[in-house]
Amino acid sequence: MTIDFDDIFEQLKQELAGEVRRMEPMAAHTTWRLGGAAELYIVPADSADVGRALQLLAMESCPWIPFGHGGNLLVRDKGIKGAVIHTRNLDWLKIQDEGKVVVGAGLSLMSLIRQTTERGLGGIESLAGIPATVGGGIVMNVGAHNQELGKVVTDITLYSSHGRTVLSAEELNFVYRSCTLPYGSLITEASLQLK
Repeated sequence: MTIDFDDIFEQLKQELAGEVRRMEPMAAHTTWRLGGAAELYIVPADSADVGRALQLLAMESCPWIPFGHGGNLLVRDKGIKGAVIHTRNLDWLKIQDEGKVVVGAGLSLMSLIRQTTERGLGGIESLAGIPATVGGGIVMNVGAHNQELGKVVTDITLYSSHGRTVLSAEELNFVYRSCTLPYGSLITEASLQLK
């Protein structure tokens, strides 16, 4: 099956509130400054925009990959034959009572650690220096010095072409450097319980 990226590009531009680009050089978005172009480069405005993008991509059988800060990511010179969904607009943080924090998946781990430690919250400070976003950190269950991100996650919100889903930490089955996520889903936010 041949994918008409020009047609999908036009549909996405009409339907989404965020940015949509065609043949975006990935070298401009990775720390290594290497890599060819992505056929489609999508920066959703918010979580609902993520859901709509995934629905449109699924209707056109267009493959996609999530993209955070591009730290330590190598993209081949031939580029990406599909869509890249950049979570940079999901970079918010809400601190609630008793150490509960709700955070967007696009926030960097360093920003999360900085903002929470400034408010006297701990439990993830050993993760400082890991070049990941919250979403990527959850997928990889990043860890250092006996701290793992999965140990403080209480639940996550994710989107797929079927809509919005909330999963508990138990459903994610965190293990060493991994967790269980439904195929074709993208994390948009997480709830954490810090000390």
